[in-house]
Amino acid sequence: MGIRAEESSRRAKRGIINKFRKWIIYKPIFDWKTWEAWQYIRDNSIPYCNLYDQGFKRIGCVICPFLCSKSRSDQIKLQMHKEQWPKHYNAFEKAMRKLWENKEKARNRAKGYNKTFEQWLDNWYRGF
Repeated sequence: MGIRAEESSRRAKRGIINKFRKWIIYKPIFDWKTWEAWQYIRDNSIPYCNLYDQGFKRIGCVICPFLCSKSRSDQIKLQMHKEQWPKHYNAFEKAMRKLWENKEKARNRAKGYNKTFEQWLDNWYRGF
């Protein structure tokens, strides 16, 4: 896998080799810095996803739960994702509305928060 320790403290704790069920997962570039990965790509003329050229620093899930936080930089990244994949976000929000109507609405109102779906979704996007 192309996971690197530098990407997050959580990933760094996992180590270069992991066992997952019956598989052994090896991460050959685990200890590389970002600049080392890009240097290797340039030196070896390796094709890469053009999303990096559009300002994306990491590529993974289209609707990434790790973008959901209060931080200004994460909110900017979230907006970039919404603009890049509007159909995905529309489908996601439609599914979230269904979840809200079926379960969360009554539970949240009973607890006294998130009076509307829009407030609930906004809180989800901000990591509350």
